[in-house]
Amino acid sequence: MITVRNFMALVLFAGLAACSNPGNSQDETQKSEAIHLNDGEKWAVNAEMQAPIAKAEERLQYFLDNGEEDYNSLASDLKEYNQKLIESCTMKGESHDELHKWLHPHLDLVKDLSSTAKPEEGKALVKELQESFKTYHQYFR
Repeated sequence: MITVRNFMALVLFAGLAACSNPGNSQDETQKSEAIHLNDGEKWAVNAEMQAPIAKAEERLQYFLDNGEEDYNSLASDLKEYNQKLIESCTMKGESHDELHKWLHPHLDLVKDLSSTAKPEEGKALVKELQESFKTYHQYFR
């Protein structure tokens, strides 16, 4: 029997697979590659994808501003925004590839946050998520 959580994980995985370039053997190595600018300019991200990124960042900021400590709830909310981001992916080419260099590690941080049981680990992951959003803004518009 498939639980809701397993179903959501399957949907997330399918979305990532659909969003990635078929046959792109570099997809796994992109996770650790440095993101680069588009001839000195930020990469354009389509409006449909910008919205869930902005909402996720707002949720993280709300968490921080209000002194929340429920890291699993935050992770759940961020996963929901990530799912919407993946579902709205229509980007192609180099901008898409560069976005994935940011997205894969970001998804891993949210995944780690969802399984954290120690407050100090949660705090550290939240700081890493803040840095992840800073990186996004450094390379994407």
